[in-house]
Amino acid sequence: MNDAELPWPAMLAVASVRPGVPASSAPAPGVPAPGVPAPGVAAPVAERGPLSRVAHAAPLGEPLLLACALALLAGGGCVRRTISITSDPAGALVTLNDREVGRTPVEVDFTYYGTYDVRLVKEGFEPFVGSADATAPLWDTVPLDLLSELTPADLHARVEWHFTMAPTQGGGMLERADQMRQTVESERPAAPR
Repeated sequence: MNDAELPWPAMLAVASVRPGVPASSAPAPGVPAPGVPAPGVAAPVAERGPLSRVAHAAPLGEPLLLACALALLAGGGCVRRTISITSDPAGALVTLNDREVGRTPVEVDFTYYGTYDVRLVKEGFEPFVGSADATAPLWDTVPLDLLSELTPADLHARVEWHFTMAPTQGGGMLERADQMRQTVESERPAAPR
């Protein structure tokens, strides 16, 4: 059995004996060398060999893990994401992604950045149907967003949209329908008798 086939505790035991010791005096695989504790038993700090760090975490890993744990225990921060929608004129009914959210001016919490379908409706004005983008600030993009979530501060990402609505041409919809009906009836030829 060569070193590659040994389980790692035995490799550590063999490796800790090898510096300065001829290969012929190395112990048989699975048998601890004299002065080396049995597998699963920690050696005193003074007796650990040069490869004893292999079984332990990297020196920077423990402080980083401790810092992350403390940040999570401290409650971390809170990131609030809102879309603020205004219109000219105010009071238009707003629908985002087929969900009615209120009348302008309105502020809505959201979770995901991206493109939203927007519809605004107000009596006496042409309805607005379109889309708008919610773009993330730099501190709320990958990978910085993880740090933003863990920072013990309340962060606020605010997206602002403003829409201008055009007044309807020639009155309301009913007036236009009546006007169109009269036009069609006046252009229709008389029915033969």
